[in-house]
Parts: sequence; structure tokens; C-alpha cells
Amino acid sequence: MQDAIDDLPDPPNEEEIHSYEHAVESLHTFFQNWFTAKPSEQNFDDAIKRVMLNQRCGEKLADDFSMVTPSGAHVERESLLQNLLHAHGCHEMGFEITIENFKVLHEYNNGGNRAMVMYDEIQRMGPQDKAGTARRSTALIEKLEDGSVKWKHVHETWIEGRGPPVADGDSKK
Repeated sequence: MQDAIDDLPDPPNEEEIHSYEHAVESLHTFFQNWFTAKPSEQNFDDAIKRVMLNQRCGEKLADDFSMVTPSGAHVERESLLQNLLHAHGCHEMGFEITIENFKVLHEYNNGGNRAMVMYDEIQRMGPQDKAGTARRSTALIEKLEDGSVKWKHVHETWIEGRGPPVADGDSKK
């Protein structure tokens, strides 16, 4: 029994937890800034936006990155980047994304440092939007030897009662 206990991986230390949490918060800060592009950035042509997007987001996504959206759609890296390219400046100033309830669920140290993390992402359309929408996400993030991270996979789901507004005539399932 003691051998099995000794073989369990050490829990992540505060520095490791902080680096994964920082990865989550910094990527979502990028999304917030991307979606609320400054007026001076809104007229950039697609080539300039593509370079900005790759430098600030694309380099953080693994080549085989994929995600499952709250609606259940499976999206691969290139499709996500293309969607983000067209979403530049899609929200007015005041839109905000906050991250809450971050935790490392499991850390893998066999042949590399990877962690499965979970967090709540709250999106508000401005100060008048007190509740906003909320999704709970799990993400597989890999920490590279140089200290940078690569996102491998994200799975989002709506938090009950905090999904997008339902149109008249639609029912929640």
C-alpha cells in the first residue's frame, strides 16, 4: 500500500499552479482585448490582424489543438484562428471576461509537464450586465522546457442557468 502511495505524483506546487493560472488569465485577457479592438486597430487589414493573432494567440495553441464549444461543436486550431480573425472588434468597449474558481485537477509529469485545469469563464457585455454568461471549462495545458505553455485541448460547457439568452419559442434542453 505504501508503495502505491509513494508512486503518486506530488501535488503541483504554488509556482506551477500560478503558471497555469497565468496562462488561462493571459489568454482570456487577449480574447477580451481582441474582441474589443481599439478604434485604431479596427481598420487593420486581415494580413496585419493575422500576424497579431498568431503572435498573441496562435503561438500558445499546440499544432494539434482542439476544443469543444458549449454547444458541443468540435473546433480545431485553424478553424478557431480563422473564426477569431473575423471576430476582431466584434464587441463594444465594456465587454469583459473574468476567470473564477481556477484549479489544477491533475498534473502529469511523465515525459513533460501537462496539467488538466478547470475554471469558470464569465462574459459580461458591460456594467449593466451584472450576471453575464458563464461557462465551465477544462483545459489540457502543456508547460514547455523554456517555461512557455501550449494549450492542447479545451472543453467548455454552459453553467446551468448562465448560458446565452434563449430566443422566444425556443426551449432549453
